[in-house]
Amino acid sequence: MAVAAAESPSAAGEREFRPRSTGRMFPWIKWASLAELAVFTALVVVWLAPGLEGPTSILGLLHGLGFVALCILIWVAVLRREVPFWLLASALTPVGPVGSSIGVSYIERKERRGAGDSESPDEMSIDPDPTAEAGARGFESAADTKSNV
Repeated sequence: MAVAAAESPSAAGEREFRPRSTGRMFPWIKWASLAELAVFTALVVVWLAPGLEGPTSILGLLHGLGFVALCILIWVAVLRREVPFWLLASALTPVGPVGSSIGVSYIERKERRGAGDSESPDEMSIDPDPTAEAGARGFESAADTKSNV
């Protein structure tokens, strides 16, 4: 049947709320963010130094083009569900590459800890059968195992 092959609107909506996992584009975003942070830092230093208008304009152009490229790269990764939406928002803050670099380091730290160790309440996954997990561990109930206290 053709109906089974088509995805229902509710299934498509539910897919939006599944946790995102980093993909092939994440290392590119990481290095682009660090390079843009280095260019931005050099721009601020040169801008503060008196009499360096030439290097300031060159670094300003490089920063502008690099920042647009970084935002497009993050946007494509968001559309591919490889990074969370808030990474693009952190890049678009007034501090720009500083926000994206902080976001990238947060994502890396969270992945190193593991998704199962400490889930935030807004990113918790719903266990389809919580009694199976609780029963395998002993006398704990499903409510005890899923508490956020």
